Amino acid sequence: MPRRLTSRRRVLGICGLGLAGGLAGCSQFQSAQPADDDERTTETMTPTATATATAGTVKIVASYPEQDDETTAQRQQTVLTEDDFASVGSAQEAGQGRPPRVPVTLTDAAAEDFVAALRERGFTSGEGVSACRYESNPDDPGYCLHTVVDGDIVYTAGMSTGLAEMMESGEFSENPAFVLQTRTFSKAEEIAAALRG
Repeated sequence: MPRRLTSRRRVLGICGLGLAGGLAGCSQFQSAQPADDDERTTETMTPTATATATAGTVKIVASYPEQDDETTAQRQQTVLTEDDFASVGSAQEAGQGRPPRVPVTLTDAAAEDFVAALRERGFTSGEGVSACRYESNPDDPGYCLHTVVDGDIVYTAGMSTGLAEMMESGEFSENPAFVLQTRTFSKAEEIAAALRG
């Protein structure tokens, strides 16, 4: 199978939700809609209020169910921090049905660790793909990726089939470029600035 162009961006979405500012939730559910053949998207769900970050930071936090003896509990693990990004593009305005975004590329080491963590936690398995269901069942949200800025969750996304396949095949690790989506352009600018330090 021929390798795709290295300019392809995979979408790991982020939407703007300022919990500290009193906003209590994102009222919309956005299902995955690939924009074109060169993009992969994740499903996006309503943000939850469970992840935390220190001031001035951007983190991606994995939230997943974990079986312990006879009970299942929702666990969280930070899977990306500001130091894991090799390059950060400029914030881009929304267009062609796409929300504002920030193109990013992970370091090689961060990409390997990111994939390993998501595989280990079940995100790329049949059980973890397309399994972020916070909007329909907030008490049992499933497998979600939260983007946290300055302690506030600004977007929640689930793992898409396409991205899971790229992680399983090793293709993502070879070219760990994707875009972070936001609800507003100002939030995209904030994330880009924070990631650049």
